[in-house]
Amino acid sequence: MARTPLLIVFLVIVTYLSDISCYVQPRNQLEDGDYSQLGNKPSIVIENLQNDNKLTHKYERRVKVPESDHALDNLETVHFTSRQNCDRENAYNCTGEIGPIIIGVPGYLVDQQNEHLKSLREFYEELSAKTEESETIVTNFLEKTPSFIISRRNIKKSFNENSVFFLPIPRWLSDRKNNTSQELSNGERNDYLDSEINNYYGSDDWYDEDVAEKPLNITRPPELSEKCMRDVNGMFLAFNRPLIHDIWHLSMMDSWGKSKDGLMIANHALGFFNECHDVSARGGRGNHAYAFSGQYCLINTYKIDNETKFLIPRSYSTCIPSSCSPDELQSSLDYQLRQYGYIATAVECQQKNEPLASGPWVVAGCTVIGVMTLAVLIGTCADLILKEKTPLIIKAFSATENMGKIMTVKINDPREISCLHGMRVMSICWVLLGHQYAFIFYFSGNFVDVVDLIAPWPMQIMWSGLRAVDTFFTVAGILLTKSLLANDFCVASEPDNEQPNNSFINKPLIQSIKAQGAVKTISKFIFNYAFFIFIRIVRMMPAMLLVIMFCAGPSEWFVTGPYFRKFQKYFLSDCRNNWWVDLSFFSNILMVTEDLTTCAPQSWYIAVDFQLYLIAPFFILPVKFFKHKLTYLSVLTLISCLIPGIIVVAKDLMPALIMTFNADPTNDYMDEIYLMTYARASPYFVGAACAVILERALKLKQGERWWNRVSNKVILAIGWVLFTIVILTVVFSLEDINKPTWDTTTVPHFPSKFLEFIYASFIIAAWAACIGWMIIICSMGLGGPLNTFLSHPMWQPCSRVTFSVFLISLPMQEMIFYSFHQALYVTHLNIMLSCGGVILFSYLAAFPISLIAEAPYINLLKILRKK
Repeated sequence: MARTPLLIVFLVIVTYLSDISCYVQPRNQLEDGDYSQLGNKPSIVIENLQNDNKLTHKYERRVKVPESDHALDNLETVHFTSRQNCDRENAYNCTGEIGPIIIGVPGYLVDQQNEHLKSLREFYEELSAKTEESETIVTNFLEKTPSFIISRRNIKKSFNENSVFFLPIPRWLSDRKNNTSQELSNGERNDYLDSEINNYYGSDDWYDEDVAEKPLNITRPPELSEKCMRDVNGMFLAFNRPLIHDIWHLSMMDSWGKSKDGLMIANHALGFFNECHDVSARGGRGNHAYAFSGQYCLINTYKIDNETKFLIPRSYSTCIPSSCSPDELQSSLDYQLRQYGYIATAVECQQKNEPLASGPWVVAGCTVIGVMTLAVLIGTCADLILKEKTPLIIKAFSATENMGKIMTVKINDPREISCLHGMRVMSICWVLLGHQYAFIFYFSGNFVDVVDLIAPWPMQIMWSGLRAVDTFFTVAGILLTKSLLANDFCVASEPDNEQPNNSFINKPLIQSIKAQGAVKTISKFIFNYAFFIFIRIVRMMPAMLLVIMFCAGPSEWFVTGPYFRKFQKYFLSDCRNNWWVDLSFFSNILMVTEDLTTCAPQSWYIAVDFQLYLIAPFFILPVKFFKHKLTYLSVLTLISCLIPGIIVVAKDLMPALIMTFNADPTNDYMDEIYLMTYARASPYFVGAACAVILERALKLKQGERWWNRVSNKVILAIGWVLFTIVILTVVFSLEDINKPTWDTTTVPHFPSKFLEFIYASFIIAAWAACIGWMIIICSMGLGGPLNTFLSHPMWQPCSRVTFSVFLISLPMQEMIFYSFHQALYVTHLNIMLSCGGVILFSYLAAFPISLIAEAPYINLLKILRKK
């Protein structure tokens, strides 16, 4: 038993020597310069450096050079020393006199005469000149080098010349390099950097154990931490003293955003986000040991010297050691870029799998979503189990019940204006297309092309997507007026409104109010008005709360990539600070007076619609008192039209929201006109007038004279011609001045103030009148093919979730934009394709939102109304 260990040791030694004998032959068995016995493959002769008082061993080794393209795979490291063999797994544990020898990709080589050591570059040049087979081998290896290397045979040259733009550079290195940059050529500068690295470590052989233990002979620059500086130096050493089997430094450099194309059109150089995060570096010894992972940083630049001859991307990325902070990179770039006429305005860095520092908001958002979803799950299970015995309040939350209502198709329902379904869907798609055009250019790789892209006259159709909002206001005015006129808002029972032709006032209604008494009439109005507002809030608040809490909470789980820090800064931060603004129903006013940015910027429309809803009873209910209802509503419409026209002329504003890069007039128009309720009321009152006309028209019989006149083909033809003229005027009347330019000093205007007054006053009302015409004609069955299209049952399910689509679409678009890993080259086709995806995903998200936060509460309101 005692001999067993000795036997095992003997077998191990024999096996090892057998392995060596297969590859290594003593030098004296071969003649000088005769390498034919080593086979057809290129061979490398390795010899130890002569060292005093140490036995010198000379060996030759047959080297297996990889023939495949994967020249960097499965490489071995072998060290021959007079003291011990190095660890095959970790080259940095070697203690010998010579550096690591990479099989197939050698680092230190001797020529056939063993006269001197060859450098890696010299070896490639000499080997390439000898044999065609060697040329193939070298090409296979060099083709694995990153594509940004202009000269594939000098990897470090590109790094040394460009590192100042991508890394936090130590002061000792940046100062010396910049001070001599005016005097040295590219090749000289590269050699100069070599000498600086050598000076830093005090020797050409940084693998030397004694040298590695020497203290730093420079003072640590104050702007870099010790660990950051050590890791950056590790990168420099990796490129200038490369271990070819370890390519982490190449991956870091490969992931940099090195823009060669599109700089003149403001292309982003975003690099490769995931490649940077996958870097894991470890090396060095002693005080120079480093271990870090890749940290992706996005840098925004700004030109401060208009006469500079240098062109730097306005946004580019880098990959730096995880030990360095964004401030350290910013400090270095401030020093480096100013010499080229630029500054770094922002540096935003991300590390892989870094913890999210927003726990409370994520928890709050998930809690709100979870509670609402749980209520639906309970209601659904109860409905499936109890069926008809399910209480109405619980059944109101049943997803199966509500999905059936959403997907139900109704044909020829007299209670519905069926053409509104198609109009809602088409209008919301138009809104989404406008948002796609408005925001995608900020994430494009050809931002300078924006002017040429949107200048042609057909783009006025896209820009007129602003009118889609007025379509919704018109429809809201029609539906609200129909509801107010159909219900008894002030008296218990209203008399018939039909009055003799000589009566201007509805005397029976006034008599009913007098008989009821002022106190009872006022109290009834207050109660009905309060319930009127309560219904509106309950109808809209749950869905808004759900979307806002999603945006403020778990939305960041769905965003990843170079722009994530911008998402946090420009979207998430404002959303979490101002989440309550959208829920106040006064976001349009708070956006202007307090300059607040919200989770859902499109909520200004909800706020304006709600405010018009608040004042509608006070302006629409008086219609019941008048015989000539349209005269009263026409006066209201005229007044609401004149308000924006007067403001535009008085404050010298743009006549409309125009495509311009001059932010000041755009902001002024938004603040004074676009977001203000008093300037957006005209389509509401036009809708009210259309509701009165529609109510009258649907009561008429086919034999009456008015019906016969309207249904006459000549009259219809004239109406459609006028409709076409007005629509084209609204869409294309701005074509002469609505052309974007890079001029940020002028404000687009019409030739005269009178034209601006007319346009600003009546253009929205004209659009609303055209929408009203379509609705009336289609409701009367005179719309022909248009009515067939808009009233098709296929629109009904999508129409019922329009509000949810409106809520989620813009946050979803922003999340998609901020998740871009590369800048998008924008064309009309790309925008259309991406918009199609946004529409699809918005509807896919809208259906569950409607099931969770819309339909259940609509059901509860119906139950409450019955009681």
